Amino acid sequence: TVDSSTNETTLIITGLTSDDSSGASRVDIRLRHNDTGNQKWINAYQNQGHIKEDGSLEYSTILSSSDPAGTWYIERIGVQDFAGNWKYTEIKGITTAMASADIPNALSASATDKLAPTLVDVTLASTTNSEGKALIQAIVEATDNESGIQRIDVQWKHAKSDHSVWHSKNFSDTYTDENNYIDENGNYVLSRQLYSDDPSGLYYIARIELTDAAGRRYTKEVEGHSSWKTIDIPNNPEYSGSASGNPSGSNDSLAPTVSNLTLSLETVGSNTKLVLTGTITEAGNFNYGYFHYTTKGSNESISNLWLNSHEIDSDGKRFERYYIEKNRCISIDDQLDWVLHMSEKNWINGYDFKKEFIKALKQWN
Repeated sequence: TVDSSTNETTLIITGLTSDDSSGASRVDIRLRHNDTGNQKWINAYQNQGHIKEDGSLEYSTILSSSDPAGTWYIERIGVQDFAGNWKYTEIKGITTAMASADIPNALSASATDKLAPTLVDVTLASTTNSEGKALIQAIVEATDNESGIQRIDVQWKHAKSDHSVWHSKNFSDTYTDENNYIDENGNYVLSRQLYSDDPSGLYYIARIELTDAAGRRYTKEVEGHSSWKTIDIPNNPEYSGSASGNPSGSNDSLAPTVSNLTLSLETVGSNTKLVLTGTITEAGNFNYGYFHYTTKGSNESISNLWLNSHEIDSDGKRFERYYIEKNRCISIDDQLDWVLHMSEKNWINGYDFKKEFIKALKQWN
């Protein structure tokens, strides 16, 4: 509903919950804007009157100026009962969404601002603050057609170790500081202090995201330090580790590959272990990798398996065991989606992860 005197839009969500015993005590709903990708969380509670004794749900909230107008849909719902049990449902994409609606919002610039910001250029620099601490900087030249750039997020990455440094600034804030500001040329300056876990050496921009006041976003991501903007930080006195420096000058331009995957089961007491073995092939020095898996259609991660360089034997074999709960034992019927990342300075490319894991699962079953 829209209040004609204030132009405020009230969003009303209704539904019905059910439970076998104690009843629903809480409902968490994640809404997503179909155009901008913005998220909005709704948290409804029985003790606040949002959930009635018959399980019916009604929750209302007034949209703010940062909530874009347009089509919103329910992407995820979590329901908790009074016994503490949770049930989650997640369906990505508006075509199969649980519910959706076209919501007006006259307070939002999105009603007229339909274009994302434009990145013109970015320059990297380094400096020190008033305390003598090392800072890494991104000077961003960008424009927006109407509502203005509100927020900038930057990810720098250390070229040798793959260590990431993140920083963001909301330029709509009235508070400004000497390290994050808009300069005399209209460029956006973001500075982030390097701390004790940030090595010295070559950094590059791995990701930059621009968001305007209407919620429209522009994102640019790059892989590899030779791809785009770089800066050499010669010294970070806060850091005492061994990862400082620049990548070696080798001709290694290929990412690692994985093969010969096998899966087997091992039972220890009441727990079941899944044993994964395989072979890593890498022309240079293997750095790290990880296996991540989740059941299809679920946002809940079952486990991550990290693979470090010292955990591979001289033949490139890798043996890893990890626990699976009895009621979550994997079978081919689970239709698992698998993602595998292997890295030294390159991410693995051109490998059909799901096909290989399904093949391994078939061998196991």
